[in-house]
Amino acid sequence: MSERKKVTINLRTYLALLTVIVIITAALFTYLFYNRRSTLPAISVGPIPGNFNFVYNIYGSKDRKLLRPMSAFFEHNSQKIYVANTEGHSIDVFDNKGKYLYSFGGFGSIPGKLSYPYGVARLSDGNIVVTEAGNRRVQKFSPQGDFLGFIVPTDNAVGLDKPGPVRVDARGNIYIGDLSGNKVIVLDATGKLIRTVGNVQYPHGIALDEKNNRLYVASAGTGNIKVFPLTENKKEDNNAPEFSGLGLVRGIDVDEHGNLYVVDSIAGMVRTFDFNGKPGLSFGGSGNDDGSMLYPNGIDVGEDGRVYVADWGNNRIVVWGN
Repeated sequence: MSERKKVTINLRTYLALLTVIVIITAALFTYLFYNRRSTLPAISVGPIPGNFNFVYNIYGSKDRKLLRPMSAFFEHNSQKIYVANTEGHSIDVFDNKGKYLYSFGGFGSIPGKLSYPYGVARLSDGNIVVTEAGNRRVQKFSPQGDFLGFIVPTDNAVGLDKPGPVRVDARGNIYIGDLSGNKVIVLDATGKLIRTVGNVQYPHGIALDEKNNRLYVASAGTGNIKVFPLTENKKEDNNAPEFSGLGLVRGIDVDEHGNLYVVDSIAGMVRTFDFNGKPGLSFGGSGNDDGSMLYPNGIDVGEDGRVYVADWGNNRIVVWGN
């Protein structure tokens, strides 16, 4: 056989082997790609918005000032801002420009009165839930402040001792941080106990990421945020990030993209993290000027795109926008 024929045969053999290798590699890559995709959780994520800027402060009215507010939330349907005026022992209501409208509660222990209200949120039926650290109970009010009943009375069977932050999910379930019991209790809309989430110390913040089935709890006693399945019968999220070394963490909330907003009370600022735990922007800073905060506590990421922070040390609510 001539040398030229040998070279031709070897070249054909090499090309044939190369073709087989390419086909096998492509098939293997395709299999691994689709197999890996099928095991990934369905998540809803998005970018953290651009930097937040100071918009305005809410101090109350001329005759009714905020005193050590612990939380606030924006009610989208009515465009009202509800504030837990904690040492004023009332819920104070403002319009979306910060103008005072009315209050309800007032100090006392009879039904409809309040003692150190901590958390306030909208229930699935449109009414308002208020947690009281002083009276150690949870009350239900109309949006105008009419007393409608107790969700959890002082003497209760659900194991709630000192209620703090409160959140409500789309199904109407109510999540309450028990500051003395070091747990979060979950109730249905009637007040029936669904589950208890433990292994947290002084849970001063709760955030619900319903799109991604995550329950975030700020464990202020350990300086970290713990992540649990929002629905009890779901598997643990093995990809959930760890949030530790955050200092005195207080209120937390999530936006529509699954980004987490964390109040760092000592630093007087809000820190943000994406779904995977990557740090994003921070805003605020310790002080009493506009755009600064002093020992802030609760936070609400409103449906209007603004962020409402209870600036406890400065007796005000600070509103941020971008």
